[in-house]
Amino acid sequence: MSMTNITRRGALRLATAGASLATPALSSLWAWSTTAVAASAAHEPLVDADWLRRQRSDQVLLIDASPAPFVRRQRIEGAVHADLFSFGGRDVADDVWQQRLQRWGVDPSRTVVIYDQDGMMWATRLFFDLAYLGFPIERLRLLDGGLAAWRAAGGTVTAEAPPAPAPGRFVVSGRREELHARLPEMLQASGEPARVTLVDALEPSHYFGGARFFDRAGHLPNARSWPRQELFDATGRFKARDELRRMATHLGLDPARPVYTYCGGGIAATLPFFVLKFLLGYPDVRVHIGSLLEWQRDDRGLPMWTYARPLLMRDADWVQGWGGALLRSVGMSQLSVVDLRPAADYAQGHLPYALHLPAERFREHLRDPAALAPALGAAGVDPQHEVVLVSGGGLTGDAALAYAVLESLGQPRISILKESVDEWALRGHPLAKEPTVVGQRRSPQDLVVPERSYVARATPGALLRPATDGLYPRLALAPGRQAPARRPQGAVVHLPYADLLEADGRPMAAHALWTRLDKAGLTRWAAVDCTADDPADAAAGAWLLRLMGFPDVRIAV
Repeated sequence: MSMTNITRRGALRLATAGASLATPALSSLWAWSTTAVAASAAHEPLVDADWLRRQRSDQVLLIDASPAPFVRRQRIEGAVHADLFSFGGRDVADDVWQQRLQRWGVDPSRTVVIYDQDGMMWATRLFFDLAYLGFPIERLRLLDGGLAAWRAAGGTVTAEAPPAPAPGRFVVSGRREELHARLPEMLQASGEPARVTLVDALEPSHYFGGARFFDRAGHLPNARSWPRQELFDATGRFKARDELRRMATHLGLDPARPVYTYCGGGIAATLPFFVLKFLLGYPDVRVHIGSLLEWQRDDRGLPMWTYARPLLMRDADWVQGWGGALLRSVGMSQLSVVDLRPAADYAQGHLPYALHLPAERFREHLRDPAALAPALGAAGVDPQHEVVLVSGGGLTGDAALAYAVLESLGQPRISILKESVDEWALRGHPLAKEPTVVGQRRSPQDLVVPERSYVARATPGALLRPATDGLYPRLALAPGRQAPARRPQGAVVHLPYADLLEADGRPMAAHALWTRLDKAGLTRWAAVDCTADDPADAAAGAWLLRLMGFPDVRIAV
């Protein structure tokens, strides 16, 4: 049977949208979500057009938060205009805010309903601003779907501005700082992904470096991509809460950990903030109002990434610096270099202190990785260190397969050397020809690699694992040059991993790689099984998806 190559994005996404929610992975969600929903039942933050029609009175203040050009053309009759362009992204003083809000008629005795005409992000930004400035949250509402939903429900619009509202009496007397993440917190969170989760609300073109707002492209280190467009259904309304909860869980957004959101200038970031905080009940969600504008303006030149997990690759200079003789002589190197090449190639020249474990050893233990643990310890691989894998230049199937085996054993950090051994030497770094000695150090000057006791540890979510029910339907990726002889069931995308590499074996630029994956029909909203006649090809495809931040990927062995 011939391979089905899905090239139309909509076909797969339509299939995933209707997936059943009855999965074991979701069952653990209901315990915390039931509590969150019960706690917020008294305050329903979303209203529809019918509700707005019924509730229109002096006790409801309707605000259009759209940019001025939209409002000049049309608005819901009676809506006050709040032009966020005049101050968006800037943290103004309390008295300035208070004058502005009172001029709009904001009063703590009135319910404030906010909408916009351009993707909801202006409305959620004003919702955030009012909540942050201390306005009673139980009196804040959003018109779900904005002006488009109002018109679709038969609501009329006008180009006439209403009379100025009666001045409001809201007083800014105490900000809710627990809703605002400032730059020092963002910097700390970026370096501690196990403690705090960062969410980037921009489009993939920005996240992966194909477009930029300011001087540098990409995203904050360790941030996860949840573009604002993915929060809405085809009508422009927010997706059902069960689906939003499933999406958040699939992306690894744990309600037990704080979540900080950002974008380019603090507007789009309020969309995932609103979803997580007010629709799903996450207890600690904050917006970085300064977002990339503040991050990139900082004089320290704060880092930006384009791949989701760029530290899966290391370059020659980094390996030489952290794994060379200087740090090893004082016992401070925390690097195990593993050379996967054949014995003859290793003997001709290898990185200093590189341990020789041919790729065949990893292939032999693909179905039982734990059996390889004694050999790893005897070879000097430290189970607490980062392992850098050396094979040919860039990504190879051998390196990807070894990565998968080591990950399944619980190795905490694993990377692949970007360069070949020849390129290493061309950069001026030394090569060794004698095998690296593994044994006991007899003096501080003795740079032998100590033998280790290697104990395998369970690793949930590793690439090498049995197929289990996930949050989304299974999708097969066939990354070998030829379609696999045994065709997997269900939807299949045939995309050779070699077509995703540059001539030197390195992955193509992140934005180009994302474009290729997206065009082929690969979606993050699936459980992706990588399959090929040669498991090394399957491992290489899985490694590339891991590099790009796909949440649920496994190698089908």
